[in-house]
Amino acid sequence: MNDPIGWTAIAGAAAIWVGVAGGADQRMLWGLLPLALLAFVIRGPGLVAVVCLGAGLLAGWSQADADAAVRTALDGDPGGRTTMEGRLVTDGRPRPPPASGWYARLDPELRDGLEWDGPPLLLSVVEEGALPAGSEVVVRGLLRTVPAEVGGRPVAGVIEGEVQVWERPRGLLGVAEWIRDRVRSTIRSGTSPPASELLIGFLMGDITELDPLVEKDLRDSGLAHYVAVSGSNVALFLGVWWLLTLPLATRPKVRWLLGIGGLVLFVAITRWESSVVRASAMAALALATRRFGIVLTGKGLLGLGVGGTLLIFPAFAWSLGFQLSVAATFGLMLGATSGGTWAGRALRATVAAQLAVAPLLLVHFGDVPLLSPLANLLAGPLVGAATVVGMAASVLGIGWLAWPAGVLADIVIRIGEWAAPLPKVGWAGVGLAAVVAAVSRMRRTRPVLGVLAVVGLGSALVWPAPVVGPAVVFLDVGQGDAALVLGEHGETVLVDGGPDPEVLGDALHRYRVDRIDLLVISHRHADHVTGLSAVIGRLPVGLAWHPDHRDLGALEPVLSDLDEAGVRRETPIPGTSVSVGSLALEVLGPLRRYASPNDESLVVRFGVSGTSVLFSGDIETFAQADLGPVAADVLKVPHQGGATSDPDWLGASAGKLAVISVGPNDFGHPADWVVEVLEEAGSLVCRTDRDGDVIVVPGQSEPC
Repeated sequence: MNDPIGWTAIAGAAAIWVGVAGGADQRMLWGLLPLALLAFVIRGPGLVAVVCLGAGLLAGWSQADADAAVRTALDGDPGGRTTMEGRLVTDGRPRPPPASGWYARLDPELRDGLEWDGPPLLLSVVEEGALPAGSEVVVRGLLRTVPAEVGGRPVAGVIEGEVQVWERPRGLLGVAEWIRDRVRSTIRSGTSPPASELLIGFLMGDITELDPLVEKDLRDSGLAHYVAVSGSNVALFLGVWWLLTLPLATRPKVRWLLGIGGLVLFVAITRWESSVVRASAMAALALATRRFGIVLTGKGLLGLGVGGTLLIFPAFAWSLGFQLSVAATFGLMLGATSGGTWAGRALRATVAAQLAVAPLLLVHFGDVPLLSPLANLLAGPLVGAATVVGMAASVLGIGWLAWPAGVLADIVIRIGEWAAPLPKVGWAGVGLAAVVAAVSRMRRTRPVLGVLAVVGLGSALVWPAPVVGPAVVFLDVGQGDAALVLGEHGETVLVDGGPDPEVLGDALHRYRVDRIDLLVISHRHADHVTGLSAVIGRLPVGLAWHPDHRDLGALEPVLSDLDEAGVRRETPIPGTSVSVGSLALEVLGPLRRYASPNDESLVVRFGVSGTSVLFSGDIETFAQADLGPVAADVLKVPHQGGATSDPDWLGASAGKLAVISVGPNDFGHPADWVVEVLEEAGSLVCRTDRDGDVIVVPGQSEPC
C-alpha cells in the first residue's frame, strides 16, 4: 500500500465499473442524488470514489438507453426485399457451422436509393469472401426486423442477400488493412497452418482462420490470452513504430505525437478489441504524463486507463476479453517481484495472473486449468520470441524469416495439446490455491502446505466423467447428429460427427475417447460430417464406412482427410453383418439410388448387449417405404425429427425409446406431429436440445 495514487486510481476504476453496471438499470439513477449530496460533505479518496461511481452510473445509463433505442428502432417496419448501401463496422466473420458464408455489422446509409438514418444491422452473406471493416457495400436481399447481436452489441435487424463492393476501406482503415494483408501474406509465405495462423494471432489477434481445435486446446490449457493482443504487443509495436519513424522524430513533442498516432494505428490494425483499447489507453497515458513531467506507476496507469476506457466505451464492462485483460494485468502487477531466479519470478507472476482471472473463468466456464501456470511458463518465452521474429519478418517483407517463428508457434501448439486434457479445478481448488499462496508467505506455516495441498487437491480436481460400456451416447452437438457406441471391452464406434469440430472434440474429451475402432458416416450433409475434423488425423481410426453418393458435397474433404491420414474406408452394402468386439452391426440401407442424399443415408442396426439400436441417418419417405418397418429397442429419429418421415413407418419402428438429435434451428425441428406419433406408439422421446447428452445403458433406467 505504498502507492496511494495508484491504489486511488484502482479504486476509482472499480467505482466506475460498478456504476456502469448499475447504470444499465434506470432505477439505479436515483442513486445520483445521494451521491451528489455526499460529494459536498466528504473529501479525499472518498470523494474520488463518489464522483467515479456517479460518472459510471451516467455512462452505463447512456449506453443502456442507446442499446434499447437500437433494438426498437425498426418496430413497425415490415422489412421485406430491399436494397441498402452502407459501411461495414466490423470485419466479416465466418457464420457458425454448418452454415457457409460470413456475417458483419452494417451501418446503412441508403435504403432503396434514399437517404436513411437507420440503425445498425446484421449483414448475413451466404457466399464466401468476407470483406474487411470499412468496406462500402451495396446489399440486395431480405430485411428481417428481428433484433440480434454482433460481437455482443445489439442490431435492429438482419439483412441477408447478395453483396456488391462499392469501395474498399480508405484512410486509417485502408492503411490498417494494407498492413494486415502484408502481415498475413508474409507469414503464410514462410510457414504453414496451423502455426502460421497462430502466429498471425500473436501479432494481430486475428484467429478467424485458426483451426478451431487448436483454439480449443489453447483455451483448455490456459494459453488463449496469447492471441488476445495486449500490453506486450503494444510495447513491441511502438518500438518498431519509433524505429520506422525515427527520421521524423527530431523533437520530443514530435516523438510524443508520433507515439499517439502509432497507438491509434495499432488499434485499427487489431480491430479495436477491448483488451487492445485498454492497453493502448494505458500506453497513451504513459506517453502523455511523461511528456508533461508526471510519472505514474503501473497501478495508476491501469486505474486511469480502465476507468477512462469504461467512461468512453461502457459496453466493455460486459466484455469477457476486457475483464480477463484487466484482471490478468492487475495480477501480474501484484505478483511481480525482484528477488529470486528468473524462473521463480516468472512462475510467481504467472500464478498471480492465473489466480486473478480464476474467478472470471469459474463464473463463465465452471473450471480453470490446473497446470496453466506451468503451461504459461513453458509457452511464454516461445510466444515472445515468435512475436518478435514474426513482426520483423512482416516489416521487412521476408517470408523465410517467418519460418523460425512458425517453428516456435508450432511448439506452443504442442504445449496446448499436452496441457488441454489435464484436469481442471473448480471453486474449491482455486480457493485452496489462494490459501496456499497466502500461507506460503509465512515461514512458520510452510510445513502445513504439503498436507493442505495433498488433502485438498484430490477433492478439487474436475475430471471428465467416464462412461463405461456397454452404452450408447447420443451427443448434444447442436443441430446435427453424432453418437458414440461403446462396447463391453472398450471398443468404440462413432456414428457421424455433427456440425462443429470444437463441440465434438469437447464431447470426445468428456468421455475420454482416445481412439475410434469404426467411424460410420451416414451421408454427405455438413450437420453430420463437418465436426469429424476433430477426429481425423487427431485420433487413431481403424476403419471408416461411408455411402456412395454421386455428389459428395461436404463429404468430399472428409474422405480426402481420411485418405491423407491413412484410414482404410469402405462403402458397405445392405446385408453386411460385422462385429466390433462385443458390438454387432447390420447394414440395412440404402437399398438403391435416390434423388435425395438423405434417402441415401447408411442405415445401421447395432446390437449392444442385448439392446438393438437403429441409426437411421436422415432417411425420408421413399427410403422408409423401401426399407419397411424395422424392429429396434431404440430409434435414432431421422432428420432431427423433421416432417420428412412417413408417420406409419415412424410408429412401426419407434421402439421403447426414440432419440431426436436436434439443436436450435429455424426449420421447425422436431415437428410436433412427429413427437406425437412416437409417443402414441409407446416410445419415450428424448431430445438432445432439451436433455443434453442422452446416455442409453442396456438394462438401466430411462435416460431422460
